[in-house]
Amino acid sequence: AIREGHAGDPAQAAAAAASELAALQQALRKLSDLSVPVARICSAVRGFGQYDPIEPARFSAGGSAEFVLYCEVKDFATERREDGFYHTTFDLRTTIVDRAGNVVLDLKDPDITDRSRNRRQDCFLPRLVRLPPTLAPGSYVAKVSVTDKLGQRVAENRATFELVARP
Repeated sequence: AIREGHAGDPAQAAAAAASELAALQQALRKLSDLSVPVARICSAVRGFGQYDPIEPARFSAGGSAEFVLYCEVKDFATERREDGFYHTTFDLRTTIVDRAGNVVLDLKDPDITDRSRNRRQDCFLPRLVRLPPTLAPGSYVAKVSVTDKLGQRVAENRATFELVARP
């Protein structure tokens, strides 16, 4: 059926179908919820999907422990501006919560801007986390909350880690 609509030229038919599919995907993205499908505790982050997870995520209490919280963000709003680039703006909040539910560290990164020549459907946000040396041994949760300021939507994810007593 596609061939008949394009005088039998499969390449032209494929290009037209791909264009229609891209438009449909963009329309569906606007209806989708913002998501943070990946949150990992890492030793290093080099780019999207390029990170070194710490497994198991275990650190010595009372020291100068730090990690990078790697987060992938998906289905955010973006707008093309006069400069020809697509812009997206996020607020990032990272909290460290102890087993009792107390917030022991609260890090806020407002107005993170992603700028690209191409419309993105996903990106990554790395956050360096330096743990206070006063934290007691135990289980903790690193909770990330991402606000898409253009789309006015919020998504969260979490990763767990442990602080262990020094020998």
